[in-house]
Amino acid sequence: MKKKNKLILIALGISPFLLSALTLPILPHTIPKIINIGTEAYASKYELLTLPIFALIFAFFMYIVISKSDNRNYKAFYISTLALLIFINIYNIMLIYRIYLLVYEVRNVLSSEIVFTKVIMIFCSLLLMLIGNYLPKSKQNLILGIRTKWTLSNEEVWFLTHRFAAKIIIVFGFFSIIVSLLISNPKSEVFLIRLYSFFLIAPLIISAIYSKIIYDKVNKKNK
Repeated sequence: MKKKNKLILIALGISPFLLSALTLPILPHTIPKIINIGTEAYASKYELLTLPIFALIFAFFMYIVISKSDNRNYKAFYISTLALLIFINIYNIMLIYRIYLLVYEVRNVLSSEIVFTKVIMIFCSLLLMLIGNYLPKSKQNLILGIRTKWTLSNEEVWFLTHRFAAKIIIVFGFFSIIVSLLISNPKSEVFLIRLYSFFLIAPLIISAIYSKIIYDKVNKKNK
């Protein structure tokens, strides 16, 4: 891995932890929970370190994986890791900002909640679309992609499944962005989260089913 790429990976892995650590002193000991699906709940401010610690571990793990990956998987692994770490950094910044609004009641809470949810979902959709674009360019592995017993047992099935998955992920990602932009009622936040969960899970399930179908076709053709 190039030195510049290493530094970018390390910086993106460390940044969320540094920002959260610097924010903790200005927050009360107990803060509102962000993901509570319509109910009020509170937690220790130190829970803010959960995502940053995950980012550190993930960055370290992927640093090792990318360093040992071959040329065909290097770009897919690196771009996917970079995209996810950028998303975590953006999410962490918005999370801290939203908690600040909730704690100090800077402005209307309901408005900030729906904006927060919409922005996160749009960024997440873009992230998935980016990763989906690189899926067909990767070869069989146990880390990134649609990992079923059918894709892992046949390289052609892996390629065809991920070519299909890339298209369907991009389509679902596009629709989730459109839906996120259209819904503006603060009371629709729970509905938006549930709908987005569908957009997130459906492509994976459909692609997994497709891998079995294409596996049977490939085996039948080769007999």
